[in-house]
Amino acid sequence: MLTNQDMLLSCTYCQTMACRCSSTKKFLNCSSYLLNLTYASNCANNMIIWEIVDFSSRNFESFDSTKLLSLRMYHLLLKSNLITTIDENTFDTIGNILIELDLQMNQLSNISSKWFNSKLKQLKILNLALNQLESFIELDHIHLPNLQELNLSWNQIEIFPYQIHQWKSLIRLDLSFNKLSSIPRYALMGLHNLTWLSLASNRNLTCIIQDSFKYLKSLKYLDLSSTNLFDLDGCIFIQLTGLRTLKIERVLINCSSCWLPIAKKNSIILYGQCLNNITIQRLDSLTNEQLHYSCSKSSIDCSSDYCEPGSFNNEYKTSSFGKLSNLTNNSNTSKNHTIKIILSIIFSIITLIIIIIIIILIYRWKQGKNLICCQFLSTTSSTMTEITRRHRRQHQKQIINKNPTIIESIVTHGTNMNVPPYPHNDNEYLTETTSNNKRKLYNPMFMNSPKSDPRYQQSIGVSNDNCFHSNQSYSENL
Repeated sequence: MLTNQDMLLSCTYCQTMACRCSSTKKFLNCSSYLLNLTYASNCANNMIIWEIVDFSSRNFESFDSTKLLSLRMYHLLLKSNLITTIDENTFDTIGNILIELDLQMNQLSNISSKWFNSKLKQLKILNLALNQLESFIELDHIHLPNLQELNLSWNQIEIFPYQIHQWKSLIRLDLSFNKLSSIPRYALMGLHNLTWLSLASNRNLTCIIQDSFKYLKSLKYLDLSSTNLFDLDGCIFIQLTGLRTLKIERVLINCSSCWLPIAKKNSIILYGQCLNNITIQRLDSLTNEQLHYSCSKSSIDCSSDYCEPGSFNNEYKTSSFGKLSNLTNNSNTSKNHTIKIILSIIFSIITLIIIIIIIILIYRWKQGKNLICCQFLSTTSSTMTEITRRHRRQHQKQIINKNPTIIESIVTHGTNMNVPPYPHNDNEYLTETTSNNKRKLYNPMFMNSPKSDPRYQQSIGVSNDNCFHSNQSYSENL
């Protein structure tokens, strides 16, 4: 057992070389001091277990067991360095006594099972905030039976780290300020001791499955503030029977949720707003009458657990499902954006064409010229007339081909069949019945419907006049 004099001697050497320490508090402060200095052997006395060893802000880019210099401690602070890699088995020599490991504000992009392993069996606090972490693929079957606090905030995590469920002693979990898009069903199953959970400021978080918080009977604090959840229904919290504080600031929960009266009855402290049709109200301003009235119009009954059994696979070894979900969401977003761009381009082109046509019409109108539509109608009319004439000629040819005697009739009786070419009998011109019958004759070569054609009526009138004058002249000659 070390005496106070031995402890003071060790502290004196450490302070002289590179660090400062206190013999009474067993706090070895090696942060922000001279770098890369050799420690005195007294500092690394195996009989000394320091309460805290602080290596913060020493610009370490990597960390291995040699930098520990055989020091032993309960709390190791490595924050505010530039650490990107940690060597294998770095913490094995202190794994049986290390309680806290602080690695926040470094450059770690992944956590390797080579250094983060089951040998850290006494670890209670792990701080990995403000790094570049994206996934936890290599952390299966790492048993940390005493881990109580895990801080993963301010990272780049997109897929929910399902490995968390194996650390059943967790009391506090911070996943705020990441890139999570959803919380899988039963993702936190088995964390019966979890009392504090923050998912705040995950801007991509749009979906929370109804059984995401199932079995979290001990949860007392939940923070979902500043996420992208919209018109959230409070029934997803019905299974949080131990909840005492809920923060959903800058997130709109549905005011008609039947969970709100239950929350008020259980004295749950609510921070945030709710959406009531088109108005926004603060949750703490809702009266009992408003809550019960809104609940009476809701189609969801929060008094019972209506959720179906989940399908979250705890033994799933890869993150392919989560990546596929994210890719699908990104693909749908990209497609919708592309469609909007295409529609806007088409609309712009159509608008431009309409403007050009209007400008041309106005210009022609000012010049006193015919508009395009009038010229088109005139052209159409002449075209229709030409087509009618063509059909009539074809019809006349068909009649001639089928009735050869018509040619003889034309030569013998004239085109209108009113007066014969020469008189065979004088009485023929004087007989009214014969004359009328001849006037009624019709040559189909020249008309399709004589009674309905006005030109036929005009020709009849002209023929009758000619016939009258011819008869009169013929009488005078006699």
